[in-house]
Amino acid sequence: MFVFVMLAPVVLAQEGVTLLYGVVHGVSENATIIARIDGIDVGQTGVSNGQFGYDAPLVVRGAAGKEVVFYLGGLPLGNTTLAPGTSVRVDLYTPQARAEEEQKKSAGEIVVKQAPPQSPPQSPVALPQPIASGRPGALDPSVSMRVWIAAGTVVIIVVLVVGLLLYKHAQRAPVELESYVQRMLQAGYQPMQITTALRQQGWSEGDIARVLRR
Repeated sequence: MFVFVMLAPVVLAQEGVTLLYGVVHGVSENATIIARIDGIDVGQTGVSNGQFGYDAPLVVRGAAGKEVVFYLGGLPLGNTTLAPGTSVRVDLYTPQARAEEEQKKSAGEIVVKQAPPQSPPQSPVALPQPIASGRPGALDPSVSMRVWIAAGTVVIIVVLVVGLLLYKHAQRAPVELESYVQRMLQAGYQPMQITTALRQQGWSEGDIARVLRR
């Protein structure tokens, strides 16, 4: 069973990594294939079960469209072009294997080559994905911000209204209390009696003291 290797994103837009794999015809097992660009070695891989780039992906860095030529020793086996950020399949032939392939086709034989059952190695480039919230049904950040602003505004309005009502009550209560105290005094009640009655009615000590001092 083949083991595939996932590479982290490490490429730029025009100059990056291409993952190469394919089938090799006419080459012995465990042979070493060398990849070259402009005559310079840029990578090598081994042949396993008539294939390369599956057990150990052949990673080549270079600009898009750059030609890569594959060699077995000094013998060219085939070529392809780089496509950074993708996996590229290329089937390689020795001259003898290619001649046999062409001979079979010219003789009218149907040549069916089964593709390896495994999937090609994954591309070293991760395509950008839309950013989504980690929680299902989460609000968009802009919507969430508007909700918070609206909620904060409602809270502020409620606090202001309650404060205004309390202020008006505080302003009105001493006037009502003063009127009541004046009537009680005129009726002949003593301050202590009035204080006791007001306490029983729930008036605060501060309001009672302020009214009685007037």
